[in-house]
Amino acid sequence: MEQINLSGFAKGIYYLRMNTGTETRIHKVVIQ
Repeated sequence: MEQINLSGFAKGIYYLRMNTGTETRIHKVVIQ
């Protein structure tokens, strides 16, 4: 598992698409 630094992102709602090679997952991230 990798860590992603989101400290430079503005407040808001983001969707992260993660591709493992066999499947793609989308995760909702809320930065307050």
